[in-house]
Amino acid sequence: MPARVAAGVGLVYCLSTFANHSIEEVATVGPGARWFQLYVKEGRRASEEAPASLDALEGVVNAVAGRAEVYLDGGVRRGTDVVTALALGARAVFIGRPYVYALAADGQAGVARCVEILETELRLAMTLLGAPTVGRLTRDRVV
Repeated sequence: MPARVAAGVGLVYCLSTFANHSIEEVATVGPGARWFQLYVKEGRRASEEAPASLDALEGVVNAVAGRAEVYLDGGVRRGTDVVTALALGARAVFIGRPYVYALAADGQAGVARCVEILETELRLAMTLLGAPTVGRLTRDRVV
């Protein structure tokens, strides 16, 4: 299994939801850096009944049970999405589409503005939830 090889040589192993190995297989590899990348995008859904990334996140975090880091990739558009993902157990989120749109609209200045907007939304959401730090974001604050 690739995760065992990666752990054996000290490399990070990333398993996405499109990979052939189960979360449990990756989480039981043993010591070494690894994470589960939750990647569920609307364009790749088999049907409209498939869960969105944020809807599936908590189940993945529970299945991994702290044995691997979980990163959310897909569906993050606003600072509130970041806050929700972190509160539900994601270690971090990947943000792509907002940056691409901002780059297309106004180049480097657009990307800088996108970062400012996301940061402002993130800080506002955390303030409204009474969470002064990311570490204080918990499930009970968003569900």
